[in-house]
Order: sequence, then C-alpha cells, then structure tokens
Amino acid sequence: MLRSLIGAFIGSKLDKQRNGRGGIAGAAMGAAAMRVASRSIPGALAVGGAAIAAKLIGRKLAERRARERQLPPIGTDPQA
Repeated sequence: MLRSLIGAFIGSKLDKQRNGRGGIAGAAMGAAAMRVASRSIPGALAVGGAAIAAKLIGRKLAERRARERQLPPIGTDPQA
C-alpha cells in the first residue's frame, strides 16, 4: 500500500510539471508504474527506460524550440 501511495504522489507531481494541473491521471500512472517497477527487474528497466526516454525527448524538443526562436524567418535578409 505504501508503494502505491508513493507512486501516486510522484505521478501526481510529474503530471503537475507536465501540464500545470496534476490530478488523478498522473497519480494513477505513477501508482501503476511503481507496481510494475517493483514486481520485476524487466519491469523496473522498462519504467526507468521510459522515464529517461521521455526526459531526453523533452530536452530535445525544448532545444529545437529555442533554436527556432533564434533563427530569422526564411526569405528575410538578415543584413538589412
């Protein structure tokens, strides 16, 4: 039971970071992920791998958005 509560708390906090609201969906995902991760080593690797992949993809998208903000629009003369 403690495992589910910890997972729900972590999931809710992660959901709050993602969309600013938090809530039941994040708590349910966190509890489910904690249960899968604690049942077996492959489950833990899958949950951990998914978390790392999500973080890397988020970082890559943020870098791409920052780069696009810095570039001038196509077809404009940057020297003018």
